[in-house]
Amino acid sequence: SPGFGLTLIAESTTGVFYSAEAMSKPSGSGDDFVVPEDVAKQACFNLFEEINRGGCVDSNNQSLACLFMALGPTDVSKFKTGPLSPYTIQFLRHIEDFLQLRMKLETEKDENLQLGTHKVIVTCVGIGFSNMSRSVS
Repeated sequence: SPGFGLTLIAESTTGVFYSAEAMSKPSGSGDDFVVPEDVAKQACFNLFEEINRGGCVDSNNQSLACLFMALGPTDVSKFKTGPLSPYTIQFLRHIEDFLQLRMKLETEKDENLQLGTHKVIVTCVGIGFSNMSRSVS
């Protein structure tokens, strides 16, 4: 078998979806064989980690939310998320390089509402990108 994987999705009471996944090593890769139960345990651990991180966006989609904010209308946008992933940090550098747009990052100050890890509030004013090739009617 080339391998197998598992994706788990959880919905919070506020309507936020968190996702996590785990995969086995492909056969013939030279690594030890992984049983499906171990893959399921890893996927559950990854999902619990995402829930603990909190915020309205999971770590897999932080960069996508930043992109939508950057390309959005010339108005202030903000969202709250858990600690930024290394991928998101590099993605923010790319946004600054290509769009000359810097996001404001601040940690949440209300300690009473903090559950899990620290939260980051990402804020920016979009560039108002629009599709110029779309016909105007």
